[in-house]
Amino acid sequence: GTATGLAAGMATVTATYMGLTAQATVTVAAPTLMAVQVTPTNPTLVKGGAQQLEATAVYSDFSVRNVTSNALWQADDASIVAVTDAGARGRATGLKAGSTRVTATYMAMSGSTTVTVKDVTVTAVQVTPTNPKLPIGVSQRFTATAVLSDNTTSDVTTSAIWSSSDATVASLSNAGGSQGLATPLTAGTVTVTATYMGIMGSTTLT
Repeated sequence: GTATGLAAGMATVTATYMGLTAQATVTVAAPTLMAVQVTPTNPTLVKGGAQQLEATAVYSDFSVRNVTSNALWQADDASIVAVTDAGARGRATGLKAGSTRVTATYMAMSGSTTVTVKDVTVTAVQVTPTNPKLPIGVSQRFTATAVLSDNTTSDVTTSAIWSSSDATVASLSNAGGSQGLATPLTAGTVTVTATYMGIMGSTTLT
């Protein structure tokens, strides 16, 4: 007697017992949009550096959907951060030192994050986890962290360019939403490299 909604619409549920029948109409409503979340949270950019921001729609049935390419993007102060609203939407570029709010709007619902731009240089890029070992076919997402000249750090996973020393052993993704995702294809060891603003960091994957 338990009914499970599969899609929005109306259906008639019928129960029959000893020749007697009763019916009820069940209406399944489409999930409603509850919030838009913008990630990463409060990222830091170097002047001239870029960061891919992502917008995620959260619905009343607890499902989520990546709406980065569907959202409208805007920076409160476009002199500090330029954010693309066409093509590669959500890509933020630091123009000068300062902080500004970047907002993504989807179906009249908005979410935001604060982007800080620093006039510093990248001194190193760290790739984690360090030297993991994975079974064939089990993916692992790596994180790239930029070490800045003021001794702070910034997550640049979605901004770095990812590569594998042998794509026949393990592939690395640069696709939106899965940057840094490594998928082992055959047995072996590869070097996983993240490059950000000309600085490379790496680790091995077995």
